[in-house]
Amino acid sequence: MGARRKGIASPPGGRFGAAAGCLAVLLAACAPDSAPPPRPPGPADSVEFRRHLDHGIELFRRGARRAAEAELRRAADLAPGDPRPHLFLGRNFYAENFFRQAEAEFRRAVELDRDSVEARVGLVLTHEVKGNLSASLRGLEEILDRDPEHPDGLFLRGRLAYRRGDFAAAAADLERAARSRPEDPQIRYQLGLARLKQDRPEEAVTVLREAVRLDPGHLGAQQAFSRALRVLGATAEAEAAEKRFAEAAERRFQEAQGSRARDANLADVRDRAVEAFNSGNLDLALAEFRAIVAARPGDSQAVTYLGSTHLARGERPEARRYLERGLELDPDNAFAWMELGRLAALEGDLGRAEEFLRRAIEANPDFPLPRYFLAGIYRNQDRIRESEQEMAKFLSLRDLAGESPGESTEREYW
Repeated sequence: MGARRKGIASPPGGRFGAAAGCLAVLLAACAPDSAPPPRPPGPADSVEFRRHLDHGIELFRRGARRAAEAELRRAADLAPGDPRPHLFLGRNFYAENFFRQAEAEFRRAVELDRDSVEARVGLVLTHEVKGNLSASLRGLEEILDRDPEHPDGLFLRGRLAYRRGDFAAAAADLERAARSRPEDPQIRYQLGLARLKQDRPEEAVTVLREAVRLDPGHLGAQQAFSRALRVLGATAEAEAAEKRFAEAAERRFQEAQGSRARDANLADVRDRAVEAFNSGNLDLALAEFRAIVAARPGDSQAVTYLGSTHLARGERPEARRYLERGLELDPDNAFAWMELGRLAALEGDLGRAEEFLRRAIEANPDFPLPRYFLAGIYRNQDRIRESEQEMAKFLSLRDLAGESPGESTEREYW
């Protein structure tokens, strides 16, 4: 039996899962691989530039992240005014969960090409996965102002509406996205989930059946399809769908074994680590996060999660070391600031705890959890009014963030 959690209470739904559970959803595939936007020939299209750019894109799509980064960086150096290397560098960093670097590259691509919807979509996804939903919504409105029927913009806005509990708005946007991109299984998957929430199981079954047909390996769609059949009362077909899902999930699990040493599959290890943490199996979580950090020592998120796992095990010196290292890698890592605040509170230094939690809020004003812990500190200090204010903000932000729109296992957006 793994070690169990220690320390102060967490909000309902799982403190760690709220911060990391988006990983399996926000990287979901909803668009086919896109080529660089067409551009007229010019100095940037020299033979050497094209060689590095095309090779970098090929390496990115094969999952060779480090080699792709090197090639794309060479292309960017050869043509500083061309947005294409920065677009794919952003995608490459995003796939590696290096969100600060991804955001910088997407911003640079937008600066170089204000009409690049692909780069704007990258920014929206990066804001969303970091929990900055207000910035994500602003970015979506910019995309849809330029093209009201853009399928990615409609899909992402529909997904955010789902998370807020506005299932009618979610379904409306997802229907429009599906009309623009009828062969996209991810859009139909999310639409099926919205129809289930609307208590329209017949429509959900129709949409999810099509999602499974388009992508038989989509585990999220398979699971939702079997659930919709159950709701509809089609017991025999539901049992057959559940059996297919169980077999596919087992195959996926077997394929993921031995992935620790392969960069392209570190996302699977990360998912297992988060699941182990949320289930209380801290020994397994520790081993998995150590594997990620060993393979990617510059991954601020994984380093921070490793520190958080040490904190949950009561290993405070180790927790402090990894949390501080996470901040060295990314000074805007709100989760690391929050965990340092919790650590200070556990050590009785409430002044430092408040300071760190305020830094977390400053780094990401849309992140609800620091306000939850700050409310607890204020209550312990009999600062009841301030405690109630922070708790109200926590509840408001939690409602904005909403629930995850499913447990899709398709990690790559591009």
